[in-house]
Amino acid sequence: MESPNGTRRIDLFSGENLHTLDEKSRLAVPARFRGYASWIDGRELWVVTKGIEACLYLFTAEAWQEMLQDKLAGLSMGNREHRIFQRKFIGPAVELAADKQGRILIPQVLCDYASITRDCVVVGVGRRIEIWDKDAYERDLRENGDLDAIGDTLSRLDL
Repeated sequence: MESPNGTRRIDLFSGENLHTLDEKSRLAVPARFRGYASWIDGRELWVVTKGIEACLYLFTAEAWQEMLQDKLAGLSMGNREHRIFQRKFIGPAVELAADKQGRILIPQVLCDYASITRDCVVVGVGRRIEIWDKDAYERDLRENGDLDAIGDTLSRLDL
């Protein structure tokens, strides 16, 4: 995505937001994230799919297409792990158009996968947004929230 001065802007999401799905399973995308949304044919488009650790991954439509072309196009039908990954990650992906209030309708099958019924946490984690059931997110933080446990990885990244 280009910035107003013509340079390429890297869209990186960060921050945690507590949200509530409405009665129709609509999620209001946080306003600060909407600034990075893909606008195609006058519509604000997102792509949601199953994530790892029973959460959902939300991408801008543009980032999703770039990932499919740059990273996933080389997956081989002859490789069993590639087929499984395609089936479990690419297969359930759904393009969503936000309404005028910036809400997206999350399909029930994906809500069921992530056990999201009402309260959820929307977390920006770099090039994607994760959507978690609130209780599952808090449980994950308790079990995996200690940065000391991943110190080796952080040191390799020079952080």
